[in-house]
Amino acid sequence: MPQLSHMLICLGFGALAGFIAGWANTSYAGLVTPLYFIRPNLFTIFVVSVIAPIVEEPLKPLGLYFLKEEEKVSLRLRDWVILGTFAGLGFGLLENISYALEVSSYGVSVAFALFGLRTFASLPVHAIATTISGFGIGLWAKTGKTGYFFKFLVVSMLIHGLYNFTVTMMG
Repeated sequence: MPQLSHMLICLGFGALAGFIAGWANTSYAGLVTPLYFIRPNLFTIFVVSVIAPIVEEPLKPLGLYFLKEEEKVSLRLRDWVILGTFAGLGFGLLENISYALEVSSYGVSVAFALFGLRTFASLPVHAIATTISGFGIGLWAKTGKTGYFFKFLVVSMLIHGLYNFTVTMMG
């Protein structure tokens, strides 16, 4: 089991990544705004299924990147996986809180309902995707081969994109 301080670093930096990703998602979505005026539904699908995973998945494991570069940190592969989970949870919780705050003008019950729904629906996806990235970072840390990280990062992006696509198509 990784140290509590490492878990808190990954949880906190995962949440920080949520703030950064929110800004970046909006910026990159702005680049494809003309698509909105041509095909609004396609714009939405593209933003949530392509842009969001490409932006969010490399950001969520910020804490893991810092720990990997810390010379005195020696972690087992299992620890990297657990830390990835904590980073994903930090990101997902921040994202869920921000969405709940956005709808809070409709009432506290609406905000809590959205938070609860997203906690059961999207929080596991964020945790699972970053767990996979954590595995890739662990392999990278053990072997020095960045290719491991990039392969697992792509898997994370695909899982996240497929989830967002499915949810969007379900309405």
